[in-house]
Amino acid sequence: MKNDDLIRRLCEASEGSAELSAEVWTALTGRPFYASEDGYCVDSEAYGNDYAASDYGGHPCLTTSLSAAWEEAEGRGYIPLLCGRDDDSHYTARMYSQDSDSSVANENANTAPLALCAALLAAEGSR
Repeated sequence: MKNDDLIRRLCEASEGSAELSAEVWTALTGRPFYASEDGYCVDSEAYGNDYAASDYGGHPCLTTSLSAAWEEAEGRGYIPLLCGRDDDSHYTARMYSQDSDSSVANENANTAPLALCAALLAAEGSR
């Protein structure tokens, strides 16, 4: 499947980062992204590599922001579902297609945003 290595690394990571988020944005858009010094992800084709993301309103870090990952999934036509253990030690994310209301991806990770990102990439890879 497309992005298998990145999905595996997301599922194994202990926490998200701007660098991982830049890889997720690159996988989702097909354009190169990088992590800026101010903690955002910048589309290097649109803005170049010379400026801080805050100058251009860089993209949020999907692997650290639950709301950003959720909004990105919904914007791509998925209905996300997130389940966690009582001790918050592990999360399962599922992506359902808004068109067919069927489950298209299921991934487990150590944080909720990482799980959502992994499931989103798996769902996009199955399209």
